[in-house]
Amino acid sequence: MGALLFLPPAPAAPAKNSADEAETGVASVYVDAGHGGFDTGAIGHLSDGSELPEKELDLWMALAVGERLAEKGCRVTYARADDVRLTYTNSRDEILARRAAAKEAGASLLLSLHANAYAGDGRAFGARVYYNPKSERSAALGARLAAAITEETGELVGRACRAVPDGSYLVLADESQPAVLVEVGFLSDPEELRLLSDAEYRRRMAAAIASALAP
Repeated sequence: MGALLFLPPAPAAPAKNSADEAETGVASVYVDAGHGGFDTGAIGHLSDGSELPEKELDLWMALAVGERLAEKGCRVTYARADDVRLTYTNSRDEILARRAAAKEAGASLLLSLHANAYAGDGRAFGARVYYNPKSERSAALGARLAAAITEETGELVGRACRAVPDGSYLVLADESQPAVLVEVGFLSDPEELRLLSDAEYRRRMAAAIASALAP
């Protein structure tokens, strides 16, 4: 397992305690940028012929969200701060390693950031937030995230962000560990890919995520 990377909170912001978290947000977040290294994730193909690998978008979002959370007084730990992996075996081992690292860091939330892709017929687009329905804390944070993302980006995308109860994702499977998986949009949708390639849109998405977790 790679070394844990910590970003200290902004000194002016008061630390949250467990009682505060129930009403206001989370005190510490393990920010998991999906994929990395040889695992590119999905790849968006832009109209100018260039590509946007999911792993690059995931990392950009993770660093942007983490920076905003730290400014709000959260203790932030990153799964990765570069194009790397924690393991070099298979995806299951990688996800289990990230879950273990989140617990080792003492994070009160595991926030996994990804982008979606769809190869079927019809159009699939819009951000989604997945959570394990057996975890009340995860469900509450998932609903809060979906509402914040919708408020900030829903009009641009043309669809509300959906909060989806689904504990089948391995990163969410441990119901004792609050966790949410945010899919920021579909790289397979040309219009949403254009938005996800825009730095200002990404900043708005990152700000929405951070404000939901640390109001």
